[in-house]
Amino acid sequence: MAMNGLGPRLPLTLDSDGGHILLKTLKDLARQNLKMIVLTDPGERMMDPTFGVGVRRLLFENQNSDTSVITSRIKSQTKKFLSWVSIDKVKISTSEHILSISILYHIPSLGPSRLLLSIPLN
Repeated sequence: MAMNGLGPRLPLTLDSDGGHILLKTLKDLARQNLKMIVLTDPGERMMDPTFGVGVRRLLFENQNSDTSVITSRIKSQTKKFLSWVSIDKVKISTSEHILSISILYHIPSLGPSRLLLSIPLN
């Protein structure tokens, strides 16, 4: 029996029928894709070398780098690759050996409710 979904859940995992577990909602798809945009380095994705923020590379190029560069890249990459998602706010904070990126966003087609994605990097 074939199940319909919007895309595979990453990392790829098999369900009980031997198929891949699929994302069923736009919220889940947006969350996964936004996380992939932030964590992927430009040039890492085959067939599209412009995809990705490259947050780890930006962080370690210059220890005193301005977080506005990261914020700007997150917004521009989302606009380009997830045009159906709107970024409301990006907050970047650091504590001992951990950088945290929090992205407040919404999906206009689903209404005004805001969603939060937090990505800790150590």
